[in-house]
Amino acid sequence: MSQQLFIDGSGHPGDPIDWAVRSELNTIFHTGQLSDISVEEGTSVVLVFSGLDVLLLSAPMPTRNQQKIRQALPYLFEEQLIEDTETLHFAMGPLKSDRLQVAVIAKERLQEWIDALTAVGIQLDSAVTDIQLLTPKVAGWTVWCNEYSALVRTEEGAGFACDREQLVELLAALPRSGDHSEPVDSVHIHHEGELDLFPFTSNLADMTITEEVIEPSGTSRFQFLLEQFTEQKHYKPIELLQAQYAPEKPSRISTKLAAIACSVTLLLVVGYSSLLWYQNSRFETQHRALQQQITSLYRSTFPNEKRVIDAKVQMQGHLRKLAAQDTGGGGLFGLMASVAQVTDKNSQIEFKQLRFQKNSLELKFEAGSLQVVEQFRDRIHTKGLTTKILSANKDTGRVKARLKIEAAS
Repeated sequence: MSQQLFIDGSGHPGDPIDWAVRSELNTIFHTGQLSDISVEEGTSVVLVFSGLDVLLLSAPMPTRNQQKIRQALPYLFEEQLIEDTETLHFAMGPLKSDRLQVAVIAKERLQEWIDALTAVGIQLDSAVTDIQLLTPKVAGWTVWCNEYSALVRTEEGAGFACDREQLVELLAALPRSGDHSEPVDSVHIHHEGELDLFPFTSNLADMTITEEVIEPSGTSRFQFLLEQFTEQKHYKPIELLQAQYAPEKPSRISTKLAAIACSVTLLLVVGYSSLLWYQNSRFETQHRALQQQITSLYRSTFPNEKRVIDAKVQMQGHLRKLAAQDTGGGGLFGLMASVAQVTDKNSQIEFKQLRFQKNSLELKFEAGSLQVVEQFRDRIHTKGLTTKILSANKDTGRVKARLKIEAAS
C-alpha cells in the first residue's frame, strides 16, 4: 500500500517537529525529534515549509521554453526581491496558463533541511509551502490565522504569509481583480482562538466576511493544513525541489544525458541572451544598492516593524495611519504641505532627508548660503509654524543644514 510521509518544516530541524503518515485508509499524526521518524520502503517523503520562508510570485509568461524561463527567473523578479538573487532558489509552477507562477526560498534554508534529513537517513522526494495547502475559495480569499501569524490563499497557486498584526492591512491593499478569473468579493477565515471581526468588516466593507473557528481539541496547524490539502484531490503545489535540488533518479545514464542536454541548452540560451544581459548588467550594482538603501531607510523610519514582507504595501499602511492622525495641520502631511508651499521659491535648496517623529518634522538639506537657509526659515514662519536650526555647516561651497519644524503651540 503506497503512502506519504509529510514533515512540518516550519521550525528548526533540531527542535521537536510534527509529521504525519497518510495512506489510503487514514492519516496518523506524530510529534518528536527528526531522528524518531521511520520511513517504510515505498513511502514518498514531503517536506512542508512555512509560508514565512517561501515567497509566491507571478509574472506574464515570457515563453513556453522551460530552460529559457529558468535562466531568466532571477531577472524577471529581481525588482520584487530585497535579498541578493544569488542566495535564492526559484521553483516554477506548471506552464499551463498565461501567468508564470514561481516560489522563492533561501538556498540556505532549503539546504539546511535537506542536510538534516540526509543525516538521519531520510531521502526527500518533494518540498512545498503550507500556503498552497489551504483550499482556495472561488471568487474569494481563504485565510488561516492564530494569535501570531497568518496564511492567505488568494487564488490557485498564489498567496502569502505574514505576522497576524499585519493581516488586515495587507488584505485591504490586495487587488480585487486582475489575475483572478472573476472579481473577489469574499474572505473566509479559519482561526484558532477568539477573533475580532470588526477590523476586517470595517477595512473590507465591500466584501463578505465569514469565519470558522478551529476548535482547540488537539487539532494543530499542521493537522488542519493537511486536512485542507486532502480536499484538493487534483491540485499539485509548486514543487520546490527543482534544478540542483531535484531528487536523484534511479537511472544514472538518463540523469547524465539530461545534464548534458541541460548544459547544451544553457550555452545556447546564454549565447542568445548575452547581449540583453550585457545591457542590463551595468544597472545591477546600482539597483542592488538602491534596494539596500530602501530597506535600510524603511527599517530606520519604522524601527518597530518586525518583518518587511512588502515595503510598498506596508509603507502605504503607515501613511494611511499618519493621514488619519493629521488634524489641525500639525501632522506629517500638514507640515509637508506648508514646506512645499514655500519651497517652490527656493531653487537653491536641495533636500536630502526628512524624518517625522513626535509631531515634528526634521529636514536635512543643502543650500547655496546661510542667507538662503535663513530666508527659507523665515518663509516657514509665515505659515504659522515654529522652527529651530539644529545645525548649519558650510562645506565645499555649500551649506549643509538641519531644520526642525513644528506646529505653533
